[in-house]
Amino acid sequence: MLIDKRVVEKHQKDINNFLGYAGYSYKVEIAGEGEQAQLKLLHIDHTQHLSGGNQHLSFGEKNAFAIVLFMYECLSKNPNLVILDDPISSFDKNKKYAILEMLFHRDSDSCLKNKTVLMLTHDVEPIIDTIKSLSHKFNNQTSASFLRLAGSQISEYNIEKNDIQTFSQICKSALGSDKDDIIKLIYMRRVFEIVDDKGDAYQVLSNVLHQRERAIDTREPKDTDGNYPGMDEAKLSEGCRGIKRQLENFSYPDILKRVSDINALKLLYCASTNGYEKLQIFRLLGQDVENSVIKKFINEAYHIENEFICQLDPAKFDTIPEYVIAECDKTIEGVVG
Repeated sequence: MLIDKRVVEKHQKDINNFLGYAGYSYKVEIAGEGEQAQLKLLHIDHTQHLSGGNQHLSFGEKNAFAIVLFMYECLSKNPNLVILDDPISSFDKNKKYAILEMLFHRDSDSCLKNKTVLMLTHDVEPIIDTIKSLSHKFNNQTSASFLRLAGSQISEYNIEKNDIQTFSQICKSALGSDKDDIIKLIYMRRVFEIVDDKGDAYQVLSNVLHQRERAIDTREPKDTDGNYPGMDEAKLSEGCRGIKRQLENFSYPDILKRVSDINALKLLYCASTNGYEKLQIFRLLGQDVENSVIKKFINEAYHIENEFICQLDPAKFDTIPEYVIAECDKTIEGVVG
């Protein structure tokens, strides 16, 4: 592993500190003199240099070493622009932040602080850290943008601190908007799912969005035929009242009529301006796509996942790939009401 000896000697302590707090069981040191000097790898439990680092290091460990050495090479060459192409997405949470800290949160002569760095990533976590949660640790020097490819055009949207919200905040914001009532009910159901409230209001929402004329209660045990019992009238009424406290004009029969009307849902699908809401309506239509990869993407976007705990608003920052919506569009075009 050949690299400028002076660079490693100057920063060897910092490199080994990073490896330690990132959870790696290795350290580095310079062996040899002059042109024969090499960067050697040591396991913390052994005193002998490891020969053939490729045989000992995992893919992630190799990447970590590459990022460290690349940064110190940048410090020695002092370029005007440094580009990092998705450097940390493959790492787990503690290593991601350890790398960010190493790259940008130390003395300016020991990291890339105060330099012009463009980092491209598919990962929202470093954005949450540097723009919102820990922006002060990065001296508020970072900015972020969302890039969206659609129609062969790339659009750029600035990501501000208040754009990074919990999914509960996103849902509640949607409820206070001028979105269609069906869209609002989808978001309302998400709020109940996030807080794990499967009470009367959730049961009513689930029933109407599943187009059930006779509401069932999934909290009760199934009968001998494997079916849930009907929802008690008192609980049904209480559930409707709970929904009306957030959506005053809610009417079970009216919403049921709309979600059971294929043409009405198609119109709502076509009128939606972002991929996330299109996928929710697509699921209401009960349609399926042949491609298993597209199907998995649709199903995962429909359900609450861990990433929804804190994320960008998918209605503003449209994270649904264009090819997924294109596949849905083709299917919708063939739907006959």
